[in-house]
Amino acid sequence: MRAKFSKRASNEETVDVQTAVRQLITRLQETGKVTGMAPDRISRSQLSELIDTLTKPEQASSPVRAPQPKTSSIPATVEITLTTRATRDKNEPLLLTPTMLARNVAPYLNAITSVQNVLNEVKGLPLRKIPILEIRTQPDLIVRLDGEASEAIYVIKGIVNTWRQRNDEQINRYSTGNLTNRVEKTTLERSKVEMASQMLDLVKAGMSEKEKFNYLSQLIPSIDVLIYSEFEIK
Repeated sequence: MRAKFSKRASNEETVDVQTAVRQLITRLQETGKVTGMAPDRISRSQLSELIDTLTKPEQASSPVRAPQPKTSSIPATVEITLTTRATRDKNEPLLLTPTMLARNVAPYLNAITSVQNVLNEVKGLPLRKIPILEIRTQPDLIVRLDGEASEAIYVIKGIVNTWRQRNDEQINRYSTGNLTNRVEKTTLERSKVEMASQMLDLVKAGMSEKEKFNYLSQLIPSIDVLIYSEFEIK
């Protein structure tokens, strides 16, 4: 049996069907589309299966996903330097006593943890314990914390410290009981709440007043510790 693959080309080379089938199977095996068929031995049922396979539309290949951008990773540790408002010689090391650790350092570090947990809650993340990995003095107080506190430290340095420096005189007078003017007190308190609100907006903009009030009530006590503390993150 012989057949032509083009009726219009009378001079075209003719190929017998068996040879054409063998060539087709060989090419399909080379491309991996057909396996387990011998080009020289093909049964009628195998030929039918081959025809069915070739007549089925090829499935669209799965779209290649572009590599996703890597999210900013949390550092393993974060180191902060705590300076004091007390005047002392530049090279004089800070004398860290158990009393100072309990009364001043621990509340400040707890406030950092509390701020971080409020920020986590705003973002729907779980609350975490943030361990202290190291404390040393040389001459300032150096504290190395777990990296989970990195966001709180960034916000405190950028927003709380700036507000504290801008209102330093009023803060000192308030903490010593010399800020007696009621209007001045109210102005300072309102400014503090606005500062805390700015911290929340940095994490999640567009919160309702009710939602924001809930977070502010959690955030303000920690902010009070941070702004009235003897220490400040350098």
